[in-house]
Amino acid sequence: MTSGETQYGAVSDAPPENIHVSDSAPNAVKTFTVIIDPDEQARASITTILKRLNQDFIEVESAGAGIAAIQDYDPDIVVTEWALPDMDTFKMFSSLRRGLKAKKITRVIMSDKLSPETQRKSNFVGINNFLEKPLDLGKAEILIGDCVKKSLKILRRTAELSA
Repeated sequence: MTSGETQYGAVSDAPPENIHVSDSAPNAVKTFTVIIDPDEQARASITTILKRLNQDFIEVESAGAGIAAIQDYDPDIVVTEWALPDMDTFKMFSSLRRGLKAKKITRVIMSDKLSPETQRKSNFVGINNFLEKPLDLGKAEILIGDCVKKSLKILRRTAELSA
């Protein structure tokens, strides 16, 4: 890493306002999550869970900003609203598909319109974790916690193999 570069690749003296870096031990294995949702209350619910789990994240409001965050921060988890103002999640992940690294990203969608068609399209772009809005915080905490555990297991395995 060069001076000013964070472990997530962004170069600056201070992290952007919408990024949260946990206060855990410097060598702790943590996930990084991109949260994409124009609904501030839904983002706040997810950020509360991630803070409680001591994980790092960035919040954005649109698919365009989400694409940029995914490309810039190489996240382990993406939690997104299905119907974003500038495009739906299917189009967003389809446009990213070729550009994503080989790493498997855990994807979660939130929506108040989880129809069978939405779920079919979601499965096509690798999304099989769903949260219905309005969010049930208990269900959200379990699902996000499971996604974090899965991602941490992969990160630890990768760290062991490269050590």
